[in-house]
Amino acid sequence: MKIGLALSGGGALGAAHIGVLEELEKNHIKIDEISGTSAGAIMAAIYASGGLKALDAFFDEVTKIAFFNQKRPFDLITPVKFYDKIFEIFKGYCKGSIEDMPIKLLVAATNIGTGKRRVFKSGNTVKAVRASSAYPGVFPMQTIDGQLYVDGGITCTLPAELIRETSDFVIGSELYGITQIPSEKIKKINRALLLVRTLDILQMQLSAEFSKQCDFCFRMNPETLKWYSFNKMVEIRERGRVQARDQIKELLKRLDSQG
Repeated sequence: MKIGLALSGGGALGAAHIGVLEELEKNHIKIDEISGTSAGAIMAAIYASGGLKALDAFFDEVTKIAFFNQKRPFDLITPVKFYDKIFEIFKGYCKGSIEDMPIKLLVAATNIGTGKRRVFKSGNTVKAVRASSAYPGVFPMQTIDGQLYVDGGITCTLPAELIRETSDFVIGSELYGITQIPSEKIKKINRALLLVRTLDILQMQLSAEFSKQCDFCFRMNPETLKWYSFNKMVEIRERGRVQARDQIKELLKRLDSQG
């Protein structure tokens, strides 16, 4: 049986995907192809290239950087420099071309000019993943073949359908969720935070639809953690581990029922 894995976006919450991958390997579930959006694309590309060993090394290197451990990291470094630093580290853990990956990799990004999703199945890995994770208004748009791209989560929050036709069983790892905010607090937030909240709601709704393409989907409850909680990535990874352990038995049952 050919198994595919789709990893959603989620910014800093993407660290939770590591727990899912750990549980899959502990239970000898071999992934034949993997798709990713935004933070999920970063995790998917490193895993497809070098497995958990490479992913753990990448995570450890990133979280040792001083500004990642600050309460407000963007006060210490601009978003552009922050973004560049992540990818300076990233390129040390990935093969240069998507088609050279030991595990088949698909990366989703959004063409901001056409408004359509583009799926990268070949070409420069760093360029494709940078495009997939270019969160609009925070990180810079990326140019590939003369076209401008932003975060894949705008058009494809959970890229399960990208591997639906080529996999017998599709596993998703979905990170989108929002907490309820009382009306009195909503009235006090500024326009920028209201826009972020609106985008969070839209992405959560999109992800719920995309998850229907999965035969099983791991779901993380982020509670008060946000996509920009980069100072809490160690906590996020651990929470991902706990929640993946809680859900793995149901996945094993479903796989067993498939024969």
